[in-house]
Amino acid sequence: MWPKFLKWLNSLNFTMLKGSRLVIFLVFTISCSSFPITDKSAIRIVIEQNETNHMEKLRKIEAGMPAIDAYSDYAKAMRSIDTSYCPPEFQQAFLKHVHSWENFVDRLNDRKDTQLRRVFVSIIGLLIGNPAVTMGPIFRELEENGVDISEIRESWQNVESVSLKYGYRVRY
Repeated sequence: MWPKFLKWLNSLNFTMLKGSRLVIFLVFTISCSSFPITDKSAIRIVIEQNETNHMEKLRKIEAGMPAIDAYSDYAKAMRSIDTSYCPPEFQQAFLKHVHSWENFVDRLNDRKDTQLRRVFVSIIGLLIGNPAVTMGPIFRELEENGVDISEIRESWQNVESVSLKYGYRVRY
């Protein structure tokens, strides 16, 4: 391929292009090559997509979707995030976090305690109007009502630790 390209490049006889054949060659080479994505950049992309999904979940709740359905959608959206460019250690940590959210949603769906569901919906309602509020107070309230969220906390802490190991500090 390269000999044909160089032959074609030499055959160009435009006045504007004379002396700039090297520039054209470099532009062609750079545009045809793929720049490898760094581990830090790949992790940043995944974390930002997850943050976007989290904000979408809050918008759905604000629009009237039952919180449990919004969390189910969130878990599905997390699972669809492409982590293939991330280091394997991060892929495993993020997948474990996805599993923890899926398990959380399953536990809420399995509970027969309608009062807990009402508490859950009202707690999530506190976020409406201020989506930047952290999940800490909500998780504490859920724990007080018998919902174990330790798996989510632990898996997220692992995602943060692995991200930091590769140079990316999670903002939230």
